[in-house]
Amino acid sequence: MSGEYTSENIRFTRKGNSVFAIQLGWAGAKKKIAIRSLGGNRGGQQQMKRVTVLDSPEEIDWVVEDDALYGTTPSVATNDIAICYKIELVEL
Repeated sequence: MSGEYTSENIRFTRKGNSVFAIQLGWAGAKKKIAIRSLGGNRGGQQQMKRVTVLDSPEEIDWVVEDDALYGTTPSVATNDIAICYKIELVEL
């Protein structure tokens, strides 16, 4: 194993009603990504209301399926090292 991070490596943090998924590598413009940890079949998961990319004005497509949260990358990388997706959750 080389130790390099790729777009398959995702780390998480949370603040309030938002989860931040940090993708440690650029998958490319308008590529479909899967965040498996946020799939609909995860027990106790809250409903998602919006997914955006920090520092990008671009709207991205996203959908939650049983196995993953699927989204598209923006057309331009917002950072050379990592892309951060903000997942806003519905307040319960």
